[in-house]
Amino acid sequence: LLGSDDIYVFAYVRSLTVAITATALLLLIGYPIAYGMARLPKRWQAVAMVLVIVPFWTSFLIRIYAWINILQHDGLLNQILLALHLVSQPVVWLSTDTAMYIGIVYSYLPFM
Repeated sequence: LLGSDDIYVFAYVRSLTVAITATALLLLIGYPIAYGMARLPKRWQAVAMVLVIVPFWTSFLIRIYAWINILQHDGLLNQILLALHLVSQPVVWLSTDTAMYIGIVYSYLPFM
């Protein structure tokens, strides 16, 4: 099916791992949010739905660049972690699996 090259098997297994992990994260995060939104009073449900939808009025590319600014070496996330003394030096976020999963979860959460 995939041939005898290990690169194809590795790419397939890696893609499957990312898909399963991202789906699990989306379920763990999305279900409680949806449940909470469903339990809100009617007038607050509309507000919550608008808060979910409004970011999607912005270009996907702009939202990704915003995440790059948040996750970069001197970005907002590292500044907060340093200010709270949770880390002693900035953490490398960009080009990591963590950053990839943050991007996937952020992009697909409203669709769960």
